[in-house]
Amino acid sequence: MKHTLLIPAQPLATLFLIILILIGHVAGAQEAKPSFTEKRSQLSLAGELAVSVSFSYAHRFSRYAVFGFQAQGGIGLRYLLNNPTFPYMCDQCTEYYKERLRSISLAFIEIAKLQLFYRLVLNNHFYLDMGPYASIGINSIEASVAGPSFGLELSGYYTTHGFFIGLRFQGGYYFTDFRTNINHNYYGMYLTPMVVGVNF
Repeated sequence: MKHTLLIPAQPLATLFLIILILIGHVAGAQEAKPSFTEKRSQLSLAGELAVSVSFSYAHRFSRYAVFGFQAQGGIGLRYLLNNPTFPYMCDQCTEYYKERLRSISLAFIEIAKLQLFYRLVLNNHFYLDMGPYASIGINSIEASVAGPSFGLELSGYYTTHGFFIGLRFQGGYYFTDFRTNINHNYYGMYLTPMVVGVNF
C-alpha cells in the first residue's frame, strides 16, 4: 500500500502569511526611510571635470518650497554655446573692429561663485536647481580676460543611492578687464556637460 505524506493546509497558510508579513514589514521600513529629495535638510558635494568643487545646501520648507545656496570654486570644463561679439584689435589693424570670437579653451577658471536657487523636485530621483549667481573668475574668451559675472544658472540632476549626476546651463553678463580703453563685456551662455557628486 502506497503512503503519501500530506502536510496540513493550515500550517502552510500560516507560514505563507508570516512570510508576507515579514516582506511587508521590510518593504514598509524601506519606504519609511525618506529619499534625498524628501529630507528637510539637503546637503550635496559635487565635482566637475578638471578640478572644480561645489557645496550646496537646500532647506525643504514644504513639498513645493525648497530653497538653498551653492558655493563653488576651481577650474571646471565649460562649453561656450554662443558667439559673443566685441571690439578686437589685431596687430596689423589701425582701429578696432567687431569680431565674433569662439572660446579658445573649454577651461573656465571660476575663482569663486555663489548661487541662490529654488529646487524643483520632479520625483524621488530627478530635481532641478535654478536661480541667480555671482562669480569672480577668468573667462575663457582669452586667457588674460578676467572679471566678475552675473546671471542665471539652471542645473538638472539624477540621484540614487546617495550619488548624483547632472549638467548645468549658465547664462550671464561677463565684465572683462582685458583693455581699459575699450569695452570687452559680453553675454555668454555656457554648458557644463557633467557634474557628479554625493548627497547627504
